Amino acid sequence: MVTITDIITTGIFSTLIKYSSDLETPTFYIYLDGNLIDQTAQTEYKLSVNLDESSIIEILDDPEEKPIEIFPNKIKLNFFCSQETSYYKIDEYIESEWLTRQKIKDNSGYMSFESRFLEDCQSHIFRIIPVGTDGNEGESRQFTVLCCRYPDVPAVDYEYEKIEYYKVTGELTPDSSGNYFYAGQKNGKPYYRRDDGAFFLWWNIVGISWWVINTNLDVFYPWWTKQDDQHIITGSYNPYGGYTGIATVSAEVKGRIKINE
Repeated sequence: MVTITDIITTGIFSTLIKYSSDLETPTFYIYLDGNLIDQTAQTEYKLSVNLDESSIIEILDDPEEKPIEIFPNKIKLNFFCSQETSYYKIDEYIESEWLTRQKIKDNSGYMSFESRFLEDCQSHIFRIIPVGTDGNEGESRQFTVLCCRYPDVPAVDYEYEKIEYYKVTGELTPDSSGNYFYAGQKNGKPYYRRDDGAFFLWWNIVGISWWVINTNLDVFYPWWTKQDDQHIITGSYNPYGGYTGIATVSAEVKGRIKINE
């Protein structure tokens, strides 16, 4: 039998799960939403889940034991293209009207659409409409899906909150690209840490005022820097001390569901 010993949040998207078994040399089977995603002899596993997802992880040490039956919180519509089609329009029926969710260009082959996160215990209606090269719409195909998660969602108070963060992009060596989230205060300014904890984005006021990207809050070289007397964090950062590539910092916003205890 598997015992979960610890659950550690390592980033806004990631969680480290530690576990043990009463078997002498166990193999662990990792299930995500009822699907086997990995098997390992390690006694910890890092899992990443997007902010808009609600997933269930199960860890077993018996290959014959069946995981909990889980129903998906999204649906996929898979279909093949037809001749004389320019693109396909995917609509969802919301509050008595059809809303276009996606337009997929015809690639003369197999096509797929994945829905948004669907509300629990409700029926959801979708349709696929082929649009010809002449601009005319063809006959639509309609699908009705009942979303019913298991186990049931607990009766708690949910709140949607926005998370502001900074995104670093570019062809960079070492690779400091990724999402940086608020981690505290330094030198009278907020500082930010990449979601895996490997890099920091912070305000330095030693000698010259500038924004810095590096692996330590107190190490000056090597680094990427951006000098700006207005304290503007976004923009291009130049490499120094062996780092290469121009790092571009942009402001981003994500949303997530917050559970109020």
